[in-house]
Amino acid sequence: MRSEVKDDVLSIGDKVSTEEISRYVNEELIFFFTPKIQVNEKMVYIADKETDSGIVECSDRETALILAKEKRELLKVRTSKDKTLEAVKRIKEIINEAMDSIDNKDVLESLEIALEMTNKIMEGK
Repeated sequence: MRSEVKDDVLSIGDKVSTEEISRYVNEELIFFFTPKIQVNEKMVYIADKETDSGIVECSDRETALILAKEKRELLKVRTSKDKTLEAVKRIKEIINEAMDSIDNKDVLESLEIALEMTNKIMEGK
């Protein structure tokens, strides 16, 4: 199951659900369950490029619900990390700007230490 998170994801909510979908394939009516998660306060399907429908397809509701919960938790972690990295990048920019305009040696040393710490955070150390 492959899915992508778009850049405009602001929040991953706590709600999950499933939906039963029916469609015709070669003149045969088929049914499947698909998981849904809350993104930006809307319930959305989980994309899957490997299925004909383009969304995750499960044979039963329980599996769909488990997948929805797993995906929700993974996306919460991912969006949290992305926001943290954005904040650290901004802090790094502020430190670099401050270093360019300060002549005090003690302050510069403190800023260099802060810059080193932000680099370690960005490297995941």
